[in-house]
Amino acid sequence: MLLQAGVVTLGVPCRMLRLECAICMNVLSEPRSCREGHTFCKGCIHKWLGRSKNCPCDRQKLSKDTLSRNLPLKSMMSNLKV
Repeated sequence: MLLQAGVVTLGVPCRMLRLECAICMNVLSEPRSCREGHTFCKGCIHKWLGRSKNCPCDRQKLSKDTLSRNLPLKSMMSNLKV
């Protein structure tokens, strides 16, 4: 599978595959997920949390300590060619 401009070559948008960061809307880089399952680039969510203590998706309380690495997603993405 190849990713180009946010679209997998099969014609499926990255958003439908949950490969896009909810903040920058680009393909995820070092994915981090909150307890509710929202996923962000590590850099994006750390920058966000420097300004706000709430999730950008649902405004629930959020901190760096409550984020987890999304290892299954990271593994899947490492097998994709960008």
